Amino acid sequence: MNIGENDLRRIDLNLLVAFQVLVRERSVSRAAERLFLGQPAVSGALARLRDLLADDILVRTGRGMEPTAKALALYAQLAPALEQIRATLFEQPAFDPAKETRTFHVGMRDWVEMWLMPELIARIQEAAPGVRIAVRASDAQLGTRMLEDDEMDLGVSVFPAGPSWQRREQLLSMNYRCVYDGDRLGIGSPMTLEDYLAHPHLLTPT
Repeated sequence: MNIGENDLRRIDLNLLVAFQVLVRERSVSRAAERLFLGQPAVSGALARLRDLLADDILVRTGRGMEPTAKALALYAQLAPALEQIRATLFEQPAFDPAKETRTFHVGMRDWVEMWLMPELIARIQEAAPGVRIAVRASDAQLGTRMLEDDEMDLGVSVFPAGPSWQRREQLLSMNYRCVYDGDRLGIGSPMTLEDYLAHPHLLTPT
């Protein structure tokens, strides 16, 4: 650890927020109201700031409390940095398909790939020419683990509920179909439930 890293360990982000509000409000009581804190807590933060920055931060004058020259200079530099931190933590970056150049890994069964990919690729080539789709073999048993291991970004299959951070959305629903030789089995159409249960059958999972 270098000296700069050691200095940063002494700084609490909340302390920098308090500094910003104190300089802007020029009052401990008003800063406390803006921060939804008690006045003693903000006074304590001001004391810690004065010790950390070796500066009075706020000084009493005939017009009330005024920031020192050093505090104003630091405020001008810190305000954009704090806004950048806030935006990084809480704002989702804008996604522009036309400018995106990344590869998305999509997990699906082979039959889903045959059904979905031709139209999907055509739309992507038109709306996001720089985007590439890499298809990964996946199913209901593999989907959750593949998402957790970053082996795919998105899965299209019948997935069970996974961890709370994973999101699911139903795209469509499909029904089963029964295929049979009515002449060979002596079964008319439509097939009755009794006829279906009376014969062995093979279930092919999707």
